Amino acid sequence: MSRYPKALLFSALLAAVAPSNANSEPGLAEYQAAIEARDNIASLIEQISDNTLEEINNLPANSKEDARALLLEYAPKLIEQLKASADLGFPPAQFLFAQTLKDRAPLAGENREANKEKACALLDKAAASGLLAAAVGKNSYCSTLNMGKDITALIQEMEDSRKQLAAILTRPDPYEAYYPLKAFTAIDCFERDIALNDMEALTGLSPVQRMQAVAPLLMSFQETQAQAYFMLAPHESKELARKYFAQAEALGCSSEGFFAMKKNIDKAKTK
Repeated sequence: MSRYPKALLFSALLAAVAPSNANSEPGLAEYQAAIEARDNIASLIEQISDNTLEEINNLPANSKEDARALLLEYAPKLIEQLKASADLGFPPAQFLFAQTLKDRAPLAGENREANKEKACALLDKAAASGLLAAAVGKNSYCSTLNMGKDITALIQEMEDSRKQLAAILTRPDPYEAYYPLKAFTAIDCFERDIALNDMEALTGLSPVQRMQAVAPLLMSFQETQAQAYFMLAPHESKELARKYFAQAEALGCSSEGFFAMKKNIDKAKTK
């Protein structure tokens, strides 16, 4: 099955769902408004998803202006509603708004670290509410935050994050219905349909398809669980590491890197 469905990933915000049977939790209404704006943006992008750059450039001026006007209408609403939902403490919104801050961090100049700190603070809140995707993102993205602090304190923070991730894995995710969610950082548990260094294959795609192909993977809840087990395994005792590798594999973890690490653990078991 393709790792990239037809629905396009315009940004981190396009990789989320809003279950119709959700409760009245604070921030939910704002989250649903953000998803509605997201759907409108996705619809506009799908209209040009199969066009080449030349075909896009050759569209009538009024068509391009109409699309641009609609994007300028929907995009701010999406961000505003998502931030409002995150401010009200809705974990899926906190996770997605953290992604917007992460994407802005490399472009923000002097505010780069400030944006990363804000993103990690949101991930921390969402993880504390039991959102597994946020705990995975926190462990991968925030491990290098505040590198200037005391090394002992930094190591302790990383250990605490791993313990939190392991604990969350033992409990039901109260926001499982909101998956799939786009991975917060690069995922090493699964292979891409098109490798990022396969320039020939990437060149043959339309601009929007290429954007989709290089975007972080869209992860189901089970795939997020698999990635979490894989992330934890190298930091555990051999016995627990074998258990985590087995759980990750049962959930579909299948990258070359995964099997190479699992092979090393299996070799150690026979010695």
